[in-house]
Amino acid sequence: LTRVLAAPQPLAAWSRGRWEPEARALGRDALAKAAIETQKPPLERMRAIEVLVDLWRSPPPEALARDPEPRVRARAAWALGRTESPKQRALLATLAEDAEPLVRARAREAWGAALA
Repeated sequence: LTRVLAAPQPLAAWSRGRWEPEARALGRDALAKAAIETQKPPLERMRAIEVLVDLWRSPPPEALARDPEPRVRARAAWALGRTESPKQRALLATLAEDAEPLVRARAREAWGAALA
């Protein structure tokens, strides 16, 4: 899991060739669990959200809308704009009113992406 979440240059083909098979072997649930583990570094949790979207077109776990880390909430908002979820609009509306400007901005950007 750490190799997937801390992969160097994860968008480069050579790196993806290493982490993607490992991520698929771990499965969607393992990445969703990593995204909500507040003991993990925020950058690893954000990467877990990105992998969920990239490999499974999976929305982030709903609990992330209340996550204590603003960067994680912002990445969850980003993910909601790129996935389809029955609760997508409600979560984006909540995040669009977040106390943190970064989270509000990402939620509003995601709202536009979700409507496109």
